[in-house]
Amino acid sequence: MDKKSRSGPLFITAAATLWSFAGVCVKYIPWSALSLVCFRSICASIMFLTYLRFPKIKFTKHNVAGAVALLLTSVMFILANKLTTAANAIVLHYTAPLFVLLYGLIFKKRKPTKRDIIMCVTVITGCVISCADKLEGGALLGNILALASGVTFASIMIINNMEKTDSLQSQLIGNILMSVIFLPALLTDNAITPDIKTWGAALFLGFIQYGLSHIIFGVGIKRIEASSASLISTVEPILSPVWVFLVIGEKPGALTIAGFVIVMAAVVLYNISLLRAEKRE
Repeated sequence: MDKKSRSGPLFITAAATLWSFAGVCVKYIPWSALSLVCFRSICASIMFLTYLRFPKIKFTKHNVAGAVALLLTSVMFILANKLTTAANAIVLHYTAPLFVLLYGLIFKKRKPTKRDIIMCVTVITGCVISCADKLEGGALLGNILALASGVTFASIMIINNMEKTDSLQSQLIGNILMSVIFLPALLTDNAITPDIKTWGAALFLGFIQYGLSHIIFGVGIKRIEASSASLISTVEPILSPVWVFLVIGEKPGALTIAGFVIVMAAVVLYNISLLRAEKRE
C-alpha cells in the first residue's frame, strides 16, 4: 500500500473526529435547525472558496449530485439531532456502511471482504440496539430522519469517490446552495441573539466542525475506498454522545450504551485488521 493510500484513513479519521462535535453544537445552540444549516454552510463556503483560491465553479452532473446528497444529509441530520437524542441520531446516521456495501455489491458487482461484512453487521446490530431507547413521538420522527440521512451520507461517500466527481467542488456547490436556500430561515430566526457563548459555538460549528472537516474529507476520500471510508468514519458515533453528555448532560440509556460498546469494539477490531493487512502488503 503506497503512502498516498495509507494517508486516506488518517484524513477520514480526522474528519470524523471533527464531525463528532456536531451533536453537542446543535444541542447547545438554540437556533432553529434550518438556521444552523444555513449559517454553517455560509462559514463552510468561505472556507472552501479560500482553500480553493476562489475557483471557477464546475456544475458537472457528478458535482451537482454530490452537492444534493450533502444538502439532504445536512438538513436531515440536524433536524434529527433536534428531535431525538444525539446518540440515536448519530448511530442511525451510521447505517451508511451498509448502504455503501450494498451499492458496491449490486451496481459494481464488487464482493465485500469478510472483514467488511463482519464490520457492517456489527455496526448495524449496535445501531438497532442503540435506537431502541427512543421510539416515541418526536423521537420517532428524529430516528426516521437520522436513518434517511444514513442513506444520503452513503451517497456522499459513493459519489465523491467517483473519478468524475471533484469532491471539493461538489461540497462547495452544496454549501452555496444551502446558504441561499435557507437564508430566509436564518434572517427570521428570533432565537438568534447577541450571546457571546452561542456565537462562539456557532462559529466553531461552521468553520471548524463543518468547514475544515469537509475539506479534510474531500482530500481523504480520493485516497481510500468508499466502503473503507464509511466504516472508519464510525469513530464519529463513538465520540458524539460523549461531548453531548459532558457539555449538555444528555445521558444515553442502557441500550444506547450497549450499542455504542458494540460499535466501538467493531471499529477498533476493524482498524487493527486494516493495519495487519497493510503490513502483509
